[in-house]
Amino acid sequence: MTEPGDSLAPEALRALVESARSGDRAAFGELYDRFERSLYRLCWELLGDPDAAADAVQEAFTGAWSRIAKLRHPEAFASWLRMAAVNACRHHHRRTWWQRTWTDVFGERPEEQSDPGGGPAHRVESEELTREVRRALSGLPAAQREVIVLHHLEGLPLDQIAALLGVAEGTVKSRLGRGRARLAELLRPYVESDDVVAEA
Repeated sequence: MTEPGDSLAPEALRALVESARSGDRAAFGELYDRFERSLYRLCWELLGDPDAAADAVQEAFTGAWSRIAKLRHPEAFASWLRMAAVNACRHHHRRTWWQRTWTDVFGERPEEQSDPGGGPAHRVESEELTREVRRALSGLPAAQREVIVLHHLEGLPLDQIAALLGVAEGTVKSRLGRGRARLAELLRPYVESDDVVAEA
């Protein structure tokens, strides 16, 4: 998946990160502008609450600013920032003991409110499936939900997820397999499991 930051040439990203490491707030502000939207999407998928997602993004960037001088490899900034966002979401779960489903706190994402084609019947069916997928995903253990979101929604390969979360790739595969099996079970009344979650 292409992120806004990916449009930066490696040397341009390195220059911005190096400037930010030296205390340049304008450079860090440009990094914020480049990566805020993709981080919000990640946090939204992990938390399901737009306000909580926005708070997690701010927490991630605040922490990143306070620690960026310690970042040894500027080219790793995007992965480092994504991990900061995942950790912010984990902190949110621990603080709030979050147990609500996506539909309890938020209806449709803005881009899902437009007409997807197929007429009203298709829209109702699509929206119902979207709600059920979110409900099922919110019911997974946090560790399984993380790998499902990072792999299937963020498009990260398993080795990158393992590095991001600091676990073995086999652990990622195990969590992904258990998470997909549970989603398939929860969603069986709506669609065939192969249509919901593709194999890695």
